[in-house]
Amino acid sequence: QRQQQLIAELEEETRQESQRKAKKAKENQKRKDKAALNVRSGRPLAGGGSRRSRRNGQLWETGEL
Repeated sequence: QRQQQLIAELEEETRQESQRKAKKAKENQKRKDKAALNVRSGRPLAGGGSRRSRRNGQLWETGEL
C-alpha cells in the first residue's frame, strides 16, 4: 500500500514537471516568434545598436534613444 502511494506521488511529480517544462518551452517559442516579428517589421530590437530606422521623417540611431 505504502509503495503504491509513493509510486503515485512520484508519477504526479513527474507529470507536473513535464507540464512546467512544456509551458516554459511554449513561452520561449512565443518570445522567439515575437522577436522574429520585430525583425521582419524592421522594429529595432534591444541592443540593435547601429541599425538605423525611419521615424517621423528623421533617421535616428537606435542606440541613442
